[in-house]
Amino acid sequence: KKILKNMPTSQDGFFKSANIIMGLTVIALPFVLVYYKRKLRRRFRRNFQHEIISTKEAPAAVGAYSQATKIGPAVYCSGQIGLNPKTGTLVEGGVEEETRQALTNLKAVLNEAGSNLKQVLKCTVLLEDINDFQKVNAIYASFFGEENPPARACFAVKALPKGAKVEIEAIAYQKPSSKEKEEKEE
Repeated sequence: KKILKNMPTSQDGFFKSANIIMGLTVIALPFVLVYYKRKLRRRFRRNFQHEIISTKEAPAAVGAYSQATKIGPAVYCSGQIGLNPKTGTLVEGGVEEETRQALTNLKAVLNEAGSNLKQVLKCTVLLEDINDFQKVNAIYASFFGEENPPARACFAVKALPKGAKVEIEAIAYQKPSSKEKEEKEE
């Protein structure tokens, strides 16, 4: 009982100021939250705008799709086949030449998106004949290197567009530019 008698009451100065601060916090908190929610939404929209990537250095899309799309730092590349971008026809020379051309086309799309083959995270390789795997793999390794290659899946399919023997798609990222790094630090 003695301890309870010595406890400060709400009429003491400390508790009055604490009550005032709590009251102001309760009143101001919704306004602060709305401000930061709007600020974060603007930053998200600025950093994560959906962008269509297109280049003349790679063949135009054969259907209703884009060569690549980008949102934030992520780049999603559509499958590339061994089409010559100037003529629109498959290159001659079999699966090896088609693979080289498909990877060259993929590289051009990545460059247009501000990325490159070193920033590829995952590839999907589609083959008309799984027996071509070793040939395709050798050329694939010459483009990506063997030190830090991206993750990869490889499938045999019944047929590919325009009679191609190989199709390669990729997911990559784009490193932020120095301007974007400065904005992020602010």
